[in-house]
Amino acid sequence: MASEECCASLRCSSFPGNHRLTISPEAGLKVKDDLDIEVRKGALVLRPHLRRVYRLEDLVKRMTPRNVHEELDFGRPVGREAL
Repeated sequence: MASEECCASLRCSSFPGNHRLTISPEAGLKVKDDLDIEVRKGALVLRPHLRRVYRLEDLVKRMTPRNVHEELDFGRPVGREAL
């Protein structure tokens, strides 16, 4: 996976009960972006958190007789669930 390298300044400041990191706009992040944070060899590494997108068609293609379970019986409905 190719990655773009970027030099952006970062400031750590105190917030009641927490620490806050302020990242300069050059990093290309938006408010509420999810980040993965890792400490690697003493360096703080921030990466955008990539969410997997699952498509039913792709999941069904991966089904085999070995990973499909038997139908389960949970009994009669006891609330307002629709069956």
